[in-house]
Amino acid sequence: MFIAFYTLVNGEWQGAFKNTFREDDLGPYYSVASMSGNTAMVGFWNAYDYAGTVLVFEQDNLGGWKKVDDPFVRDINATVGYFGWHVDIDRELACVTDKYNAHLIRREVIKWIQFDKIQMVMMVCAPFQEIG
Repeated sequence: MFIAFYTLVNGEWQGAFKNTFREDDLGPYYSVASMSGNTAMVGFWNAYDYAGTVLVFEQDNLGGWKKVDDPFVRDINATVGYFGWHVDIDRELACVTDKYNAHLIRREVIKWIQFDKIQMVMMVCAPFQEIG
């Protein structure tokens, strides 16, 4: 799995090799991402046999991106599964869901620390069908 960051310059998207990261064992297909300011979170809910993980990246003053050490990388037995199903970030606050919970997280200095967890009801939606 490769994660690449691009910049919009004069109406054109430009990428640089220094902003591309290779990550192994993150699962075959699915990822979600959210950005706020100079921080990006990328969730891989099917990583590590569906335990899931979220990677955090930060942009430096020169526009380059680096992967930061974060508390979201989890032991495969540490979650109910699908951690990183959804990620959302707004400045210093973030929400990451797993199969049954919403984890509320805030930035404290250079780490992202969970401060609350809300249990969710998993809902299964049927495909839309027109009623005749």
